[in-house]
Amino acid sequence: MTDPRSINTEDGRLDAAVREGIITAEQATAIRALAPTVGRAPREIDRPPQRTLMQASSIAYTLGAITVIAAMFWFLADRWDNLGAAGALAACAVYATLFLVAARVLAREGEPIASGLTVVLAVIMAGPGTVALNELTGIAPRLRDGELCSFPAFGLWTCRGEELLTEFVLLLAAGLALWRTRFPLLVALLTAIGVRMTFHLVDAWFDNAILPDGSGLIWLIAGSLALTVAYMLERRQPREHDYAMYVHFGAVWCALFATIQLVSRDEWMRHLMIPAAVTAFAAALLLRRFTYVPLGMLWVLWYLGWLARDVFRDSPAFPLVLAALGLAVIVATVWIQRNAAWLQARFGGVTADARPRFPGGVALMLAPALVALLRLPDAAAVDREVRVARKWEVERFQKADNRRRRDEARARVDSVRAGLKAPPPAHPSGNPR
Repeated sequence: MTDPRSINTEDGRLDAAVREGIITAEQATAIRALAPTVGRAPREIDRPPQRTLMQASSIAYTLGAITVIAAMFWFLADRWDNLGAAGALAACAVYATLFLVAARVLAREGEPIASGLTVVLAVIMAGPGTVALNELTGIAPRLRDGELCSFPAFGLWTCRGEELLTEFVLLLAAGLALWRTRFPLLVALLTAIGVRMTFHLVDAWFDNAILPDGSGLIWLIAGSLALTVAYMLERRQPREHDYAMYVHFGAVWCALFATIQLVSRDEWMRHLMIPAAVTAFAAALLLRRFTYVPLGMLWVLWYLGWLARDVFRDSPAFPLVLAALGLAVIVATVWIQRNAAWLQARFGGVTADARPRFPGGVALMLAPALVALLRLPDAAAVDREVRVARKWEVERFQKADNRRRRDEARARVDSVRAGLKAPPPAHPSGNPR
């Protein structure tokens, strides 16, 4: 196709084409308006898009936002005691106001990425602002580290009141900002807050009895909920924005941390990695999300590494089994490629409205969360026993250490007393001098 910039609009062939009836006079006028005259500077629309510059500016905006966040929290953490709760609340309000004004100015200047990142900074200031407000009013109690809750009797509030209040305010602020700005990165903030809030809700419900060793089930619940929300966004989000991408990333990270926690706690769960990997590959294909491919590959490699290292360490036939498994995968791939049309018609992942669809839908994606909820009471009971045993062990160690210190101090005192009561040693010459 001829580049319009290479067309000489003063060429008489356009007039000849009009006379011959090849094109109309209106079409000739449109061609002259589209293509610049030779020697004339090209219009803005004819210039190639500055993709490299846009990517560099996005990176610069992100680095600037990270720097601002670090500076804000450094200042608040370092000067919180000096400012007091009222001063910290005023500082957060001033920061948020300045960010919102800057976001409005940047939006008017045609910088949507910088404006959106500035809105994110304003939303983040709602977190320390809520903590400062809670210190002033005492609305929500604060749970100390290692302290057990008193559930029931408003356990959800007495256990994690301050955390839940802060997260609720952040969710509300991020939701309002997303409704006004449509900036997709706010969805990432909402996802992170939602995962953290899931931990605090479950922890509060079980009287703060969930230890790090048993938190894998909570990661599984958060991942299942994130995957469900991402799927629902895939089905309803507008074409011009990809909100679901950030929630998919959150689901993958939750699945990764759940795997680390669960397989170290229960060895039999490692056998679920292969079905989970198949599900991840299916999600990547049907939902058109490459995010799940690395997760599925990690599960497969993790499971095979465990088999080779622990289960079949001394078996010479295991490499042959792996080779046969790899050959089976290749054969299965060839069969899928040859029958792709039938598989697409039978298990098509796209509905009539061109939206991705996953077999089982929301019910299948919520199944891991349901299983984890059913297992949580037993896990909480075990973790509570572990917590009590650890506390008893710490107390026993402290008593033994205190006893040892007392014995050492008593021995030193006795040694000093014995030295004072002992007669002076005799001189070798017999002269006491």
